[in-house]
Amino acid sequence: MKIPNAAETMTRKIQTVKMDDSIRTAFQVMQDYRIRHLPVRDPQGKIVGILSDRDVTKAAQISQVGIDTEIHFNNDDRVKDFMSWPVETVTVRENVIRIAERMIEEKKSCFLVSGDIGHEPQGIITSEDLLKTLVDLCKKEPSYMKMSLGDLWSESVLV
Repeated sequence: MKIPNAAETMTRKIQTVKMDDSIRTAFQVMQDYRIRHLPVRDPQGKIVGILSDRDVTKAAQISQVGIDTEIHFNNDDRVKDFMSWPVETVTVRENVIRIAERMIEEKKSCFLVSGDIGHEPQGIITSEDLLKTLVDLCKKEPSYMKMSLGDLWSESVLV
């Protein structure tokens, strides 16, 4: 069985924020689209960073009122103050095993997916996308559940 690549696994519709947007705005986009990573654009529209839900949590002032949790943000906090940079990418052809290895090695939870150098990213691949792919593979091919990592690695190298 062929190991899927980034193009087959990525999320194609990318939501972005501007680096000068407020953290409150970024939080709202994450809530509205139920996502945990937002590519960040500079004033010229180029993607220059990634804002994660963990970055937003660092900016949040959380308080408990009875059984309700209230989240507040400082009006002066901007996306650029909390984003990670530079942006890390993978190619559309990179297989999911190598992407997962890079996530582990580099302690990243997402990569932008690029086609050609200098062009707009074609998608984003997150740890959640990789988990969905793993579940799909195990459902389609139950023998994957019995394979060792060495078996999977050997297969991905031969593909």
